[in-house]
Amino acid sequence: MKNDDEVGDEDDDAPLSQINPQILKSTGRSLSNSAIRWFSSAPNRHQNHAVSILAAELTDRGLLEVDGKDTVRLLQGLVSNDVRHLSPGRALQTTLTLAAFSNPRGRLLAETLIHQLPSEGHPHILLDMDRSVLPIVQNHIKKFKLRTRVSIKDVSEQYIPMQFWREDGADLKLADFFSEGSSTPPGQVAIARDGRAPGMGLRIALKRDSALPFDLDFKIVSDDEYKIHRTLRGVPEGSVDFPPESSLPLEACIDYMNGIDYKKGCYIGQELTARTHHTGVVRKRIVPISLYEPGTRAPDKFAVDRKFSHTLPPPATSIRSSPLVTNPANSEASKRPMKEKSAGRFTQGIHNIGFAYLRLDQVRRWSDPQEAGGASPSLDGGLSMSVGIGESGKKLLVKPWIPDWWPENPVLKGETPGPSDED
Repeated sequence: MKNDDEVGDEDDDAPLSQINPQILKSTGRSLSNSAIRWFSSAPNRHQNHAVSILAAELTDRGLLEVDGKDTVRLLQGLVSNDVRHLSPGRALQTTLTLAAFSNPRGRLLAETLIHQLPSEGHPHILLDMDRSVLPIVQNHIKKFKLRTRVSIKDVSEQYIPMQFWREDGADLKLADFFSEGSSTPPGQVAIARDGRAPGMGLRIALKRDSALPFDLDFKIVSDDEYKIHRTLRGVPEGSVDFPPESSLPLEACIDYMNGIDYKKGCYIGQELTARTHHTGVVRKRIVPISLYEPGTRAPDKFAVDRKFSHTLPPPATSIRSSPLVTNPANSEASKRPMKEKSAGRFTQGIHNIGFAYLRLDQVRRWSDPQEAGGASPSLDGGLSMSVGIGESGKKLLVKPWIPDWWPENPVLKGETPGPSDED
């Protein structure tokens, strides 16, 4: 049975990757079994299985190369996660390091996935981030570089960022394809498990005109399919979900995605991040949302509807909440004007799913308007949420979700359902 996030037949015409065509089969959809192997791999456990491996080239991501003797020392003072484990060598990096760059006021500049390229002598780092914020981050690093022995350059045209994942949503692990202790030639490819959420798969930075270092059939799909995949996993990414200097790292859920180490010591923006963490006061967070038409019931699970044809609101569109009254004839609330108030702001979406920064106290009170009307007195005090989609005044209703992989449920676990990794 096809999963809700399974790729449909319409993806057969997805544009091909810019990977060296010599390593692709004539179908243009999978690696050749004769592709160059750079190191010994474990037996291919998926080659003959029905489960598909999907791969997307991430055209909106860029790469900054940070190289030199003082690389780790410089980054340790700039990012939210501990990078002291990064060391030179040719062994595969096990899990990708997520981190945040913040300004001195503690506001998020950008999130980055830190690749460690196999190298000799000193760590060789690639910072995977949204292309639009790459110049901002590059200038930010240069401001604090001073006399450190580090070189920083944009290598977005030299490497291809890619994501691999299983079509059924299960975890994809390095151990499925590589034997323990495997290594790669310096500077050619970085590959590691994406640890932001369960089922995210593998992230790769591949040097152009290089072959992938494993013998595996996979299907290349558009980066829209990757956007659906990460949205269903509840993983925001990029400058639209994280507008520079507009939110705190905790509001952006960098902490929940394993991107903050509270024991690492000082770094730029650390003071406000640590204080917010220790006070425990985070009033809003970015959460996955479903969009649906007024007058219809809210979806009972977090899934993509590829037939959803409504135009989505632009980024930063306000999401409004309205109180629900279950028995207008008897309710005191019905005698007062029903005023809308701000619940947060929409960031981006695809089809009927997306992300929004929402006030957690209002997420806790979300209720389905179709359940109001006298039959459910417990809905008194509940809220519905909506977002405008054009100048005509038309609106779509919004249902927030809490991912079940979050380490804690900030809206009282059990009251707000969340997407499952199996949905």
